[in-house]
Amino acid sequence: ASGTWFVWREDGTLFEDMAHARGVPHGPWRIYHPNGRVAEEMVWREGLQEGRQVDWSPAGARWAEGEFARSRPVGTWTCFDSELPRVIPAPPKRMTPAQACGFVGED
Repeated sequence: ASGTWFVWREDGTLFEDMAHARGVPHGPWRIYHPNGRVAEEMVWREGLQEGRQVDWSPAGARWAEGEFARSRPVGTWTCFDSELPRVIPAPPKRMTPAQACGFVGED
């Protein structure tokens, strides 16, 4: 199946929307905080995450961003937890930029 798929929480709030082509993620993918604000924005190509992912706080502040190539973290990632951005190496395993920067349990 192709098109945009929507996943809802039990309480009726939108959890995520993701584009699919031929049954695999392909295109923009967004995950939402329970308050409705975007939590994560990323892009998938033929079932693999590619390019920049940006993670946002429940209040709408940019928390972190990082690059993916074929679903693997690559390059340097940026944490926005102070006045000056903090740059870290991409983690050795798959995780979100917010997790790599220490933002856990945000919801």
